[in-house]
Amino acid sequence: MARSSDVSGPGVRWSRAEPAAQSRLIAIVWLGAAGLLTAACDRGPAPTPALPAAASGPAALVAPAPLAPVASAGAATSTGGVAFTRQPPKVGDRFVEQMTIETQLQLSTRKGDGPPQKSDLATREAETREEQILALSGDAVTKVQVTYTERTEVMKEGGRESKTPSPLAGRTYVLQARDGKTSVLTPAGRPAPTAQARQVESSCPHLGRPEPILAGMPGRPLVPGEKVPELEGALRAELAGRAKDMPVSAAAVTFAGVEGDDGLFDVTLELSKEERPMKYTIALRGRLRVSRTASQLRGFALEGPMTIGTAAGEQRTKVEGQGTLKLASRRQPR
Repeated sequence: MARSSDVSGPGVRWSRAEPAAQSRLIAIVWLGAAGLLTAACDRGPAPTPALPAAASGPAALVAPAPLAPVASAGAATSTGGVAFTRQPPKVGDRFVEQMTIETQLQLSTRKGDGPPQKSDLATREAETREEQILALSGDAVTKVQVTYTERTEVMKEGGRESKTPSPLAGRTYVLQARDGKTSVLTPAGRPAPTAQARQVESSCPHLGRPEPILAGMPGRPLVPGEKVPELEGALRAELAGRAKDMPVSAAAVTFAGVEGDDGLFDVTLELSKEERPMKYTIALRGRLRVSRTASQLRGFALEGPMTIGTAAGEQRTKVEGQGTLKLASRRQPR
């Protein structure tokens, strides 16, 4: 959900920002990494889990609550496992998706022998969009219409709150993948403004290709507690499309059981990168919901700590920081 121009990696340079703005740049990095798991326009409709409540501002860091056990009654096959059916989306499928990204960050920087510069930052981004699938090629969505009914960003820093309007709010776009390229058009068929097109295209990195979780769902029945390496690979592929500058250093997916029509998967992810003068890691933990009758992602809730430190060999600037990142998504048919 972050602006693609803001999270283009090496283009964001620490030396060009004052200390207060540095925390903003780092927050944008986290939001860019968060984009890796936002459900995209290449998946079909599904019911939804509840979103967590919005954060009101910086708060003390707390560890994520333990994941509740999941009942699997009534879902097992004759062999004792839970079967998932692969059902690609269909032309005409319509759905509404709601997403939130919340960050809290406490940062301290020191240049040379100067005094430390400290800042506290909290951000919350929310997006609601309506999507309609217009064309398919095999299992891959190749054309989709997207309407952003809501898109907001609120930042609190040093007791001050600011809201950033989005040029996408209230607008409709048509995306089409052809010959390895994606075009972003207005409903009238004209090219969308370049800045808007970049943001819209970045939200659909797998347009023209099968969605990784649908493609990666194993055909064998799954037993609660079983590791699912195929979905670990799917998550890595999802990350590669959405957060190219945040390499995945570790990933694990475990089948937890079922709840209604949904299969639930416990997930742990670690992303890390070093870009002078800082190095940073994000450790996320939570659950994915995947339809048992379609193998399509229905939602997720993930959260975990962010840690920032000084890159190896850095002498001029010392950096320390910690925070939290929360991601949530839910989907419902129209």
